[in-house]
Amino acid sequence: MLVIFEKLAEISFNENFLPFNEADKIANALLNGDDNYVQTELRARLKSFISLKPKDSNYQAVSYYHEFMETVFNCCSKMSVQDNVPTYEVGEGYIIIIFKDLEGERATVINLVASEDQNKSRIDLADKAIAQIEEEHYVESLIEDENITSIYLYGMAFYRKACSVRVKQVM
Repeated sequence: MLVIFEKLAEISFNENFLPFNEADKIANALLNGDDNYVQTELRARLKSFISLKPKDSNYQAVSYYHEFMETVFNCCSKMSVQDNVPTYEVGEGYIIIIFKDLEGERATVINLVASEDQNKSRIDLADKAIAQIEEEHYVESLIEDENITSIYLYGMAFYRKACSVRVKQVM
């Protein structure tokens, strides 16, 4: 019974948090390199996002933002991104998300980072997050895929309910 309640709450929450068409716009903006639109929309959505997962001693701040981005992707219709967005955790405080459009022609690699210091520049952190994607070679297999025509790397730096988004086009 509890599982059913949790599933119904999640469905209702997702639909109220971000309608399909709005989530699709964010996903398409990510696939098209529109960091200004993504940043504006994520900032607006962060203000109303509430985590449903219990926090424990191992819960890192970046996990909250990963859950936030997962919720955005879960709100997408089946027509905008491939199912089962792969996620790779990287080091302490960083999470990588990689996804493609349905045709497998456009790809996006996102590095999420959470700041513990409000005075630290989120823009600098976002730029460093992009550099980490390149240093760790997360994009190489995508570059080798002959079907992919464009790849965007994103650094997303968060502090509480604020975020900064930076983008770099690889191809």
